[in-house]
Amino acid sequence: MLLVRALLLLWLPGCFTLTDSPEVRSPGRVSGPIGGSLTVRCGYDCGWKTDVKWWCRGAKWNSCRIMVKTTGSEDEQTSDRVSIKDSHRGCTITVIMDNLRAEDADIYWCGIEKAGTDLGAHVVMTINKDVSPPRGPEDVRVPVGGSLTVTCQYDPGWERNGKWWCRGANWRSSNIIVRTPGSKRNNEQMSIRDSPEKRAFTVTMDNVTERDADTYWCGIARAGDDFGARVRLDTFTDISSPKAVNGIEGQSLTVQCRYEQHYRANEKSWCRGAPWGNCQPVVSTGDHKNKGRNGKVSISDCPDNGTFMVTMENLSTSDTDTYWCRIGAEKVVLGFPVTVDVSRATTTMTTVTNPEMQSATNSSQKSQVSQNNSSAGFDLSRLELLLPLVFGVLLVVLVGVSILAWRMVRRQREASGKSATPSPTDEGLELPTTEVCYADLSIHHWINDDTGRTTGTPAPLARPRSAHQFVEYATLGSAKTEDVTCVTYSTVRRPRPAENPIYGNVELPCSPRRNNRKEAK
Repeated sequence: MLLVRALLLLWLPGCFTLTDSPEVRSPGRVSGPIGGSLTVRCGYDCGWKTDVKWWCRGAKWNSCRIMVKTTGSEDEQTSDRVSIKDSHRGCTITVIMDNLRAEDADIYWCGIEKAGTDLGAHVVMTINKDVSPPRGPEDVRVPVGGSLTVTCQYDPGWERNGKWWCRGANWRSSNIIVRTPGSKRNNEQMSIRDSPEKRAFTVTMDNVTERDADTYWCGIARAGDDFGARVRLDTFTDISSPKAVNGIEGQSLTVQCRYEQHYRANEKSWCRGAPWGNCQPVVSTGDHKNKGRNGKVSISDCPDNGTFMVTMENLSTSDTDTYWCRIGAEKVVLGFPVTVDVSRATTTMTTVTNPEMQSATNSSQKSQVSQNNSSAGFDLSRLELLLPLVFGVLLVVLVGVSILAWRMVRRQREASGKSATPSPTDEGLELPTTEVCYADLSIHHWINDDTGRTTGTPAPLARPRSAHQFVEYATLGSAKTEDVTCVTYSTVRRPRPAENPIYGNVELPCSPRRNNRKEAK
């Protein structure tokens, strides 16, 4: 009835008159969904910036009931379900009414308070009972281990209402998993974010498993019953991508991402950032294109075999991060995480003193750095396996050399023991084989007379003259076994003082041993 009364005031000219002040401008007519919210903006001449602004309800603005007003500043003021804010820079008044009801349909006024008669402009508000629920994808398919982004859109009037995401066949009896307002990530696996300026909210699910396949709802909270849109989620394992790839600084790497054929027409992209909902696009194929390039990163789609390739050139350590193979750009976006790790190029440093060798070493190092990914990246695990083997071989060789040296020393000792020279003995003595016997030492003296001639007569031992005595040495060595006796003589003669010494060795052949000493003589 209030709406009919307001329309009659406009449609029956001559009966009632709604006169707006030229200093204030309003949209004239507005409409909002029942249970939703409505935003009304009115402009005014900038000469009224510091004056109090108000929002009132009633057919005549000079007698309408003021619901909320400002204090002359830009601070927002709220009363019940209505708020007002004045913008001095834009010379506009913004009024927001939340949780609209059917009885809110009426005539309202944007006004400016001043001495005498206030200024105002009317606004006819209608309430739409036939509201549209949010709109989202009905069916989505997500790879196991990947991530999902679902965007649900809504009509004007629901910007200030809460949004939620729940799971279950009937959303009225299901538990809400995440909702707004609140933090962007309210759950370890899921998050929700509202974008009022786009009239859409986004739900993100990370690390999807087969157990996540179910019926979900994206909904809007309002007075009375909420309403939502159903989204059926299915998982599959047909999409594949390496979970981690390694690269060398200064070189290139390529990542292959696979997808199902019914995604062949969707946009393919490569984005960066560990949080799936916040990853920044790096390069994409664009609309109806199979290739794209952005700086040192390129992408190429092959719809015939259901793959797209991403190539990163001239790698640096700052490229280390989590990336995503991504399919889609609007309502449904699928993603699969790929960890990229870039390490520094390894070089072998050798210290040399020869300049030519130093130059050759530097050239070798430059050549090693410029090799491709497969030859430059040395596998340290192979070195860990080779080192114990090398040490084992060296230990075996060392033990073998030690044993060989010990045997050689032992043989030398045995040989020296066997070849020891037998001790001297008299001709007529019979001694054990291992004993040594020395012969008597005979000293013969030759004495020079006064004429300078030497006599052959030995002088007595008691009266030697050392200056003219000459000695003859004789040694006798014999070795006996059970049946054989061997004799060796060694003599040194000094016949005369002026003559040189005479050396002589006499070896008697071994003869059979006899029992009678006389026969030996």
